[in-house]
Amino acid sequence: MLPWPEIPVIFFGGQALAVLILTLYFSFFAQLLALKWAIIIFVLILFNLFFTLETLKIIKLSRLQKNLFESQEEKLKTLNDVNNYIRAQRHDYLNHIQTIYGLLQIGHTEAASEYLTEIVSEARFASQIMFLKKPEVNALLQRKTVQARNQGIAFELNIQTDLTYLRASAYDLNRILGNLIDNAFEAVVLLHPDQRQVKIEIYNDESYYGIKVINTGPEINQKVIQTMFEPGFTTKGEGRGMGLYIVKNIVDLNDGEIMVSSSPVTFEVKLPKRGGVNWLPTRLTKNPKIWI
Repeated sequence: MLPWPEIPVIFFGGQALAVLILTLYFSFFAQLLALKWAIIIFVLILFNLFFTLETLKIIKLSRLQKNLFESQEEKLKTLNDVNNYIRAQRHDYLNHIQTIYGLLQIGHTEAASEYLTEIVSEARFASQIMFLKKPEVNALLQRKTVQARNQGIAFELNIQTDLTYLRASAYDLNRILGNLIDNAFEAVVLLHPDQRQVKIEIYNDESYYGIKVINTGPEINQKVIQTMFEPGFTTKGEGRGMGLYIVKNIVDLNDGEIMVSSSPVTFEVKLPKRGGVNWLPTRLTKNPKIWI
């Protein structure tokens, strides 16, 4: 891949060389001045077109290689995150077994039972994450799990499909999920610890995948719902308010639909499956659908 500074050098250098060669040629061999320059201009136009096309090809190839490199780099990072998560889980389970054994040895069977119940719940949670055939999404959910634990948020998953035929890219899905989960965490983090609950549901139908992000935060009134996807809308202070706008744009670009309901606060996104029919009767309108 050619570095960017070499592209204009090739482009303008080639034209300068062509001018020099043609000028020398006509200085020695050509007869008519007007004809000489007419031919020079014509040839220069051809050279200019040729080098322009070649430059565009180089730029396009350079960008493709850069995008491929960044994509591969992101996938390697994601796989590394997943691998580290699995290794950490394995290490923790050895400690958990020793803890349960110790509790049983000293006769605290009830405490051992409660401890084991928590381990089983965490294992079920991890198995749901790994069920998805999107390692990038697995890594995101794993990171959000850690974030929820640090903030004292009960984070629940209900994954009913592996997203094999999702038409949208994992990158787009992560941007949707990441923004919606972050908003849900912010909505509940100031509540009493017993009320901090966020739930993710991923399901599928004949022609689309559905994603629900549910939180127990304050209800959203209808007026707010009608404007919350506009750029800059926020209740969090200056410099915020682009997350939901970004989510809606990504959903629109993937021929999807986003819906908002209250009690509990639920953001539901529907994205078409790959190779299926377009299940939407029309493209999403400016305002999202509202469920009351």
